Amino acid sequence: MIKLTLNIIFFLITLGIYSQTNIYGTVTDQGSSEVIPFASVHLNYNDTILDAETDFEGKFYFSNVKSDSLRLSVRSSEYLDFDSTLFLHEDSIVFSIDLISDSTAEYSVFISPYNRKGALKDIEKGRLNLLLPGGIVSAAELPNDSIFEEKYNVVFISQGCVRSPGENQAEYNYEIFKYLDETYGREWRKEIRKDVIGFKKR
Repeated sequence: MIKLTLNIIFFLITLGIYSQTNIYGTVTDQGSSEVIPFASVHLNYNDTILDAETDFEGKFYFSNVKSDSLRLSVRSSEYLDFDSTLFLHEDSIVFSIDLISDSTAEYSVFISPYNRKGALKDIEKGRLNLLLPGGIVSAAELPNDSIFEEKYNVVFISQGCVRSPGENQAEYNYEIFKYLDETYGREWRKEIRKDVIGFKKR
């Protein structure tokens, strides 16, 4: 009986260590929204490189990805390359990628405001966010979120799994934590959601 119990525990631990994610994606033209077939898709994580090609409907699929984060790149002739970091927090994620035609006269890159510089600007404007992990862009809510948000003048948000250039969520939250300590003392640390990125109760 003891041996059976130990085997079950070992099996459950093994499942936790080797949790896997399935990734489903669609590649489209940003201007026309038409799907792009035969685009090359590459995943790079933990010294592993996976390659795929979009089908006639612009879709691609990777199964059993064993990593919390990875590098995703997409290449297709007549389009600018797509390259970004992907963070995995779900068993399966579904998303789309818009490629920009290389004939476009101007190519603007969106620089994320979620870094140290962005946090200092938000503090100055009195517009504070606390960033949460998550696979879907949303304002995730728990029962006590609204109470905390109103009391400390902050908003909990999740930016999804894809990171924009210049983004550092832990760095952003760290500056907000410092501001809350200076403004409210340390009482807020007992009330905050424990899944906020970079939070450590001290």
